[in-house]
Amino acid sequence: MWVPSMSISLQGEIRTLAAHGKLTGAILTALPVVIAIMMTIFSPGYMQTLFYHPWGKTLIAGAVGCLVLAQLVIRKVVDIKI
Repeated sequence: MWVPSMSISLQGEIRTLAAHGKLTGAILTALPVVIAIMMTIFSPGYMQTLFYHPWGKTLIAGAVGCLVLAQLVIRKVVDIKI
């Protein structure tokens, strides 16, 4: 037997969990960027090695690519259709 209040309650819970997952994904994506900016400001010597080493720019590009890919995967996982 179908009960409308249960269906609405379940839809609300799913929306809440999906929103939580999206927010978590956004925070996890932004966190490495924020940490890199903070390290550049407070301890530039650590980040200068990354910026001036021959592989540094490749590593930065790889990290950005992984962040974008992770954001896409997280959005795909939390995109729940009801």
